[in-house]
Amino acid sequence: MGWTNVDRRGSISGEKHTQEEVGQPSKVLSMESKYGQPWNREELILALALYCQIPFSATSAKNPRVQLLAERLGRTPASVARKLGSFGSLDERLAQKGISGLPHTSRLDKEAWEAFKHDLGSLAVMAHVVEKSLHIPTGETEGRRMTKTRLVQAFFRQAVLSGYNYACCVTGIDEPGCLIACHIVPWSADPRNRANPSNGLCLSATFERLFDCGLMTVTATLRVRFASQMKAGSSAPVEEHILRCEGKQIQMPTRFCPDASFLSWHRENVFRDRFPHQVQFCSP
Repeated sequence: MGWTNVDRRGSISGEKHTQEEVGQPSKVLSMESKYGQPWNREELILALALYCQIPFSATSAKNPRVQLLAERLGRTPASVARKLGSFGSLDERLAQKGISGLPHTSRLDKEAWEAFKHDLGSLAVMAHVVEKSLHIPTGETEGRRMTKTRLVQAFFRQAVLSGYNYACCVTGIDEPGCLIACHIVPWSADPRNRANPSNGLCLSATFERLFDCGLMTVTATLRVRFASQMKAGSSAPVEEHILRCEGKQIQMPTRFCPDASFLSWHRENVFRDRFPHQVQFCSP
């Protein structure tokens, strides 16, 4: 049975649930009620969504977001942390860095991972559906319902920023209010990879704008390169604050590394040294 089919109650189609499993209004299950019970699909979707939105190093029982999910599911923070660690053992990107998660993954753990690892946009939407079915507050108001676009954008931002440990990959600036999850291949150009964190870079606002408008790109060796027009007759502030980063290697994320094919697309289709007179994908 697929993981992205939802019945009228908001539950995964094909699964049998008691009223307690589905959730009742204003009711939070006690930790004792879930102790020793296997994780169901809805719980795994929420856990996987959280896994993708926080650094792996932060998947501990002490993390407030882990504690919040545990409270909402009626499980202990340690239980949620262990489940996040289990997903880590399935993450090939961590394995490539020599990082191992926790063993003893379940069949459903593996099913969830395989169902969503290449479709994180659907994971974002399904997590929102499950939250509503379990009567978990989503931050919505009656006048502002979460659209699929906004759900995907929010998920993408959290996944990218957490992958880079909330720091600009060029400057190291770590003030969250200054950071943007920048699409490498723009949103309008590739709908299939809109939620793919490997299609993203964590950049401070100035460098995001430069990248978006083709005044900056990232080379095949993952170094910063600026367009010729940026260098020609540049002012002292531009030299001091921007061009000093020419040739600098970007800081790589702990996971969701930028895909080489996406970076190549940016160099071929957006970077101004290739198209000096027109840039199709520069946002207004």
